[in-house]
Amino acid sequence: MLALSGVGVLSKLADGCVGIRSPYDPKSKPTLLRWPAGTYLAEDGKAVVGLSGKRFAFDTEVEFGGGYAGVPVPPECDAALWDSVFEVQQPL
Repeated sequence: MLALSGVGVLSKLADGCVGIRSPYDPKSKPTLLRWPAGTYLAEDGKAVVGLSGKRFAFDTEVEFGGGYAGVPVPPECDAALWDSVFEVQQPL
């Protein structure tokens, strides 16, 4: 597993799972994000809410980091939609 960081566009796909798309190649498959326990989808369905209460809106560019790659796609997400998985470790 490798620690990663970068910038991407926060996206929610048809399977309801959330990840990061490349801001430079929007047609590429996104990286699925596995969020820390306590993170949740906002009531309006337009953002992820972090542990601090901060909203991360879909279709906006966000920075991410402090996690690990190589995590398997969880069964509740469609593996065919995702390029890889990144497990977010830093508090949000």
